[in-house]
Amino acid sequence: MHTITVEISKAIDQLGAHGWQKVSVIRRSSTVDADDPDQMQALRNLCQQMDQRTAEDPARIARTVNSNGVVYEFGAYHATDIASIMSQAGIHDWERESIPDVSGVAIRMSLD
Repeated sequence: MHTITVEISKAIDQLGAHGWQKVSVIRRSSTVDADDPDQMQALRNLCQQMDQRTAEDPARIARTVNSNGVVYEFGAYHATDIASIMSQAGIHDWERESIPDVSGVAIRMSLD
């Protein structure tokens, strides 16, 4: 079993202790069945797509690999941009309508 987790965060107009700006974060996860060849291919496609995006624009997309998997972090004009990324990879349960339409966000995608 593998997991795709997406966190969408946005600064809010509220300061915490010592002047730290508060951030609102929403998170969604979906599982990938390791025994399902179509789901595993879509996960590989997603990894390849994100690796390619990172290679093309390393100043905009951060990639971290550890023993648990890989994490990509990047900014987006709209949170719904994640829908097209998932669709291009062949992951179809992340429709645009299911993603909050929030602008000016940071996206953190974990694949493990």
